[in-house]
Amino acid sequence: MARIRADWLDTFIAAVDTGSFTAAAQRVHRSQSAVSLQIGQLEQVLGRRLLDRGPGRLRPTVDGERLLPHVRRASEAIETVSNVFSAPRPGPVRVGMPEEYADGILPELLARFGRTHPNALLEVDCAPSSSLEARVKDGSLDLAVALDEEIAGTGQLLAEDPTCWVASVNLHHHDRHEPLPVAVFDSECSWRRWALDALDDARIPYRIAYTSGNVSALRAAIRAGMAIGLLGASTLTDDLQPYRLNGRVWSMPASRLVLLESSGADQAVVSTLTALLREGLTHRRPQGA
Repeated sequence: MARIRADWLDTFIAAVDTGSFTAAAQRVHRSQSAVSLQIGQLEQVLGRRLLDRGPGRLRPTVDGERLLPHVRRASEAIETVSNVFSAPRPGPVRVGMPEEYADGILPELLARFGRTHPNALLEVDCAPSSSLEARVKDGSLDLAVALDEEIAGTGQLLAEDPTCWVASVNLHHHDRHEPLPVAVFDSECSWRRWALDALDDARIPYRIAYTSGNVSALRAAIRAGMAIGLLGASTLTDDLQPYRLNGRVWSMPASRLVLLESSGADQAVVSTLTALLREGLTHRRPQGA
């Protein structure tokens, strides 16, 4: 079969919509004879009569009616392809969040944001909350999720995430006469401070067995049975379980996740991201819970 030209499709649609070759010619900016020729060429390639050329208004035949919705969709698809690079690409949307929450939040956030803003460029940076706060203030980030307890200012509350002591099912047997092995972050973050303060207040002997600034690496050490650790409930995986200190599950503080927003951010995009972040954090639960 010979190749069908895109302009034949537009001409066929114009002829059906206007009901005459004269009006169709005006719409597609061609002569009446050129329109008639293109319709004839389309009919010849398809081997079907598509228009009833009787007296009065042009009307599609049964085959023309059958073809019409396919032609409209094809024409719209061609126009979409033609416009891919004609519309100005929006500037990047720069988002920051603590690394410990990125792997739990980002996959769904990126998928849903991509569906609603297919042409947007999203730049995501993971850093400590204090650094994210400074970057929002200087305008190098449009918005950020931060831990309220680690910033100097205030933000819009998104969710509260309880922290809890966890251990692996493979935790090496701990002799209660020996210091408790603990895995903590290597910087002065709130989770490290809460963990060590709780152990000191309870007068539980401990030793820091593992440190890392990366939550995935910290989870790996806990998962391997090297130590117990204090993590946010929404960052847990189903191979970790609550750990009982002195035979009981301790009540620990909850992290307050807040939204920080730059004054120069695109409000429409920020509103979409805020709604997605709030929903993702609110419904985020420990895996396997």
